[in-house]
Amino acid sequence: FSSMSSGRGLIKQAEVERVLAWPCWQVNGKFSLDLLRIFSSMASRRGLLKDEARITAILAWECWKVNREFSIELLRTFSSMSHGRGLIKQAEVERVLAWPCWQVDGKFSLRLLRVFSSMMNQHGIPKQADVEALLAWPCWQVDGKVSIDRLHIFAVMMHGRGMPDQATAEAFLAWLPLRSETSDKLQIYLRSACRTFVRTSIPDPKVLADIEAALRPYFTGDIADDDEYSSDSEDELSKMGQLKALTLFCAAPTKWQRNLGEIQQFLAAYNTTSCSQTVVHTIMDSLLQILANHRQAGVRLWLEHHSRQPDSRSRLTAALSMSVPLALARFALKQLPESEWQDYIALCKNLTPTPDKEQWQALKPLRDLLNKRFTLTFRKRMM
Repeated sequence: FSSMSSGRGLIKQAEVERVLAWPCWQVNGKFSLDLLRIFSSMASRRGLLKDEARITAILAWECWKVNREFSIELLRTFSSMSHGRGLIKQAEVERVLAWPCWQVDGKFSLRLLRVFSSMMNQHGIPKQADVEALLAWPCWQVDGKVSIDRLHIFAVMMHGRGMPDQATAEAFLAWLPLRSETSDKLQIYLRSACRTFVRTSIPDPKVLADIEAALRPYFTGDIADDDEYSSDSEDELSKMGQLKALTLFCAAPTKWQRNLGEIQQFLAAYNTTSCSQTVVHTIMDSLLQILANHRQAGVRLWLEHHSRQPDSRSRLTAALSMSVPLALARFALKQLPESEWQDYIALCKNLTPTPDKEQWQALKPLRDLLNKRFTLTFRKRMM
């Protein structure tokens, strides 16, 4: 409701209650906040929705069906492009969905459409000719086919900025190590790192080169230069991928020198230059998890605690590698004994509100009993 009323003053109770009472928000007998948010996005800054009949009609369009079922993801895709531009029109949606460029291996690819929807957020529907021209660029090709993974990673940086120019895309992708063998985990790290640039600009190639050169010594063994990088070795692909992802996380505009310094402190604490390749790989993976979960703030929190408790390095890394809000991890690290960090984070990450220190201590007899009888997975369910 705040989105729809942005810049229009405070909302009125009667209007809110009127909109919430509409039966069109019911999905499988339950109120769907997701559905309301989709229409709120299109109506952003335009005032509260007024025409229930029109929304009901939009939801009834046959074009939203994927495999004969209503697809809220498909509706959300068009809502993103229409953010703040008013409700979408049926003829326009059907025209776009009929474009043959969305076909991948003979089937409609919602994922491909979502890539363009992300870039065109708030910009409206793209032109078919522009979409087809972009898909024809050689830089997207992997093993003779358009790589949606490459498109997706680049689209993350271009969210809400429109479609990129070819030279920019080619320069960045020439630097990025995406092969058909690139692991799902690495692609997640790369996409997460690219979100650093959503509101700024594509990273400067010179900055990327400087950061990459500074980080290479922390990887055990030589890593091939980009122009030599043709190895099919899984270890080589993994090392190069970790280096590139780490470089991207560092490269935030105006902050990259500070970010690089903090990451170098983290790696120096592990003395990675003296570790085996297997150990270095594990350390880099943990660091990337911390960055993917908490950005640079997670590294700073790690350094802050490590300076006071250097012997807690392993538990500190494990705690911050868990996918939870940073505030939850910070509470555990600052308020609880080291031996309880991981248990607190794992057991409480889905609780609202989370237990305070006194409540957590009161649960100790139960936790001790569960520790003796169950693995962590079962303890989480019991809690």
